[in-house]
Amino acid sequence: MIDHRLFRILVLPCFYATSLIAQSSQNHGKGNAVIGQDSTPATVHASPTVEKELRIIARDTSSSANWQGTLVPGDSPTNWGNCTAEEKDWVGPNSYVINGGTTVAACSELPCDILHINGQDILSLIPMGKSGMGVQAAIFGDDGTVLASVEGSAFHVNKHSAFYFDRPDTHTLIVRDDKNRQSLWISFENKHFVHVKAQLADANGVYLDMQDTGLAIRSTPSVNVHGSCSLTRGAKPNYFPVFNIPSLALTWK
Repeated sequence: MIDHRLFRILVLPCFYATSLIAQSSQNHGKGNAVIGQDSTPATVHASPTVEKELRIIARDTSSSANWQGTLVPGDSPTNWGNCTAEEKDWVGPNSYVINGGTTVAACSELPCDILHINGQDILSLIPMGKSGMGVQAAIFGDDGTVLASVEGSAFHVNKHSAFYFDRPDTHTLIVRDDKNRQSLWISFENKHFVHVKAQLADANGVYLDMQDTGLAIRSTPSVNVHGSCSLTRGAKPNYFPVFNIPSLALTWK
């Protein structure tokens, strides 16, 4: 049986003075928070988170279409963000955590879908055996093609679309698009904790900005999410992600 809850989702429409706080309680199976409006609703579900620096600063001309490598988990402590000690105990201290700045999701079991946009799976946590947790992610450039992807612990960066990528250490990858926007910053902090920042863009600019200052979604009016802690205990269906943005208008080059 799926047991789930969502804590402290604070939504601040940029053009409105009011705020919406959505909460749900344990075991009730409810608590979805609509964080978009009208034709572009974004729903936060309570359901069911090398040794030397390698820096590429220009596209190379080799035959391979991708830059690729492996992310190795570090040994940094898990950052539970705004989740309380009670919430941490409820989902389990050995849960799998993804921190998108002030937005934290913790799952007791894997796989666990984190972000869907327009029905497309963008970010998930997947099992990796003895390596603990892996990530499945697809980051698209403003022309609609895949800019970078992560499958488990392996990454690929499309060198025909990316400006460059950076490996400041063995567990971190930074990818910048051809307009020098930081499309993806991901760090495998330990076997149970991943820290992610991202700027997803279409032809009209950035439509989702996940940073340490919060999660901003382009809609009408624009929406910001701060200080959320979403917990999932037990298995859940993969079509029920933590963050779901079902009808965001996107335009590709």
